[in-house]
Amino acid sequence: MSDDLAVLAADAFVYGFALVFNLQEVGRVSQQGLGSVAPAPFNTFSHASSLAGPDDPFVSVNNDTVYSLAQIDVSGGPVLLRVPDAAGRYCCLLRMAVTRIGRCTLLLYWTTG
Repeated sequence: MSDDLAVLAADAFVYGFALVFNLQEVGRVSQQGLGSVAPAPFNTFSHASSLAGPDDPFVSVNNDTVYSLAQIDVSGGPVLLRVPDAAGRYCCLLRMAVTRIGRCTLLLYWTTG
């Protein structure tokens, strides 16, 4: 393999792997769910039925937190998410966006109620 091809292959992996991997995860979570979070169609929340256990496939999961997931399709434009009042309880909303070129944007919102 020439040096140019090796550089091109390395760049393709660096810039393409995250996008391909995340798209595979989107498909898996929407079709199979994640741990006790059942699968759900796009733009619909799915809520865990129990706390996470040692067999759940999360990475670094909090086992004292009940999770909800929603995969939001913004290809048609903005989507408004309404978060119910937490009634004084801790609430955290994390938005993670993966762009076409593999960059990831995070927005974290939390409140005590």
